[in-house]
Amino acid sequence: MDINKLIKELRQQDKLTQQDLANDLKIDRQVIANWENGHSRPKLEMVVDLADYFNVSTDYLLGRTDNKQTLHNFSNTQNGITIQGSPNSFNNNGNISIGSSGRERIVERCKRCEKLEKMFNK
Repeated sequence: MDINKLIKELRQQDKLTQQDLANDLKIDRQVIANWENGHSRPKLEMVVDLADYFNVSTDYLLGRTDNKQTLHNFSNTQNGITIQGSPNSFNNNGNISIGSSGRERIVERCKRCEKLEKMFNK
């Protein structure tokens, strides 16, 4: 299902009018109407706001999954790293399995962060 239909469906499930939703999001009612009628789509920042508002994942709103669940945070307090993943990503011990390609992306991002940190601390 596309985002236009999902916004309307979620709004109606919560028994909200377009005006109610617009007021809560601090936007004009016509913007909501345009989304629901397929005349426009919400910008990325608004997709995040809508997901938070309806307590669904952005992937659900974007039609990438049928799972409405939001991401769960797993915090490693020893080193301050927060990892986000879908509920099925975590095993019973609270650990996340990322696979080799995920590991490579994390290592690359850490290297970039280290470079940025060095630049800012000069």
